[in-house]
Amino acid sequence: MACWSQPIFSSNGKVLGTFAMYYNEVREPTDDELSFIHGTANLAGIAIEAHEKEKALFTAVNNAEKASQAKS
Repeated sequence: MACWSQPIFSSNGKVLGTFAMYYNEVREPTDDELSFIHGTANLAGIAIEAHEKEKALFTAVNNAEKASQAKS
């Protein structure tokens, strides 16, 4: 069995998680597989950051609406 993994980093270098690939046989990754692993981890980092920003924006809008309703 083989497993290769790559950390998922944010744009500021924070580790957000890990992307891993598993195989039922013992072997080393090909250059294409290494490229795929690195690219996928990078894309996952972008997606995770975008999701976190979307959640923060939703929370901020929700809090602003609550504050506005409280003033009314």
